[in-house]
Amino acid sequence: MNYVAAMACTLPDYHERRRRVLVVDDDAPLRALLELALVYEGYEVVRARSAGEALMLLESHEVDLIVSDYHMPGASGIDLLGAVRRNGSTVPFVIITGSQADRCARAATGLRVAAVLEKPFPLAEFRAAVAKALGRRMRHERRRAVRPRAGQYQPDPRF
Repeated sequence: MNYVAAMACTLPDYHERRRRVLVVDDDAPLRALLELALVYEGYEVVRARSAGEALMLLESHEVDLIVSDYHMPGASGIDLLGAVRRNGSTVPFVIITGSQADRCARAATGLRVAAVLEKPFPLAEFRAAVAKALGRRMRHERRRAVRPRAGQYQPDPRF
């Protein structure tokens, strides 16, 4: 790979698709508010009312981030996170909880949670957590795209 090609791989691609966020919450008004905040920031949003519905959506939709409530009827946000990780996904995950952020963070230990937000939270804090989680994912994707894989490195014959 020459210098120009390497630089092109590190520059942002303004033609790539919008980042897609899955919002999972049984509280319809909060789900709508989070969707509105994300759409305002330029993200595409997919919605689910439960962990089960989210898992079904994940079979047909590729997402860049999952934002989930901790307490929901049936399976919790941590249950959803565990199912996503067991399927081998490394998609960033933001958990929203009503009152037990410490307990939620402990339950998510080892499952790679990008952020735990305790309600009520300022929308600016939510937007910052989303941007940070997606920023990490984009940096990871770019490193994978630029880093030569074993057997793919072609030395430059000029050196």
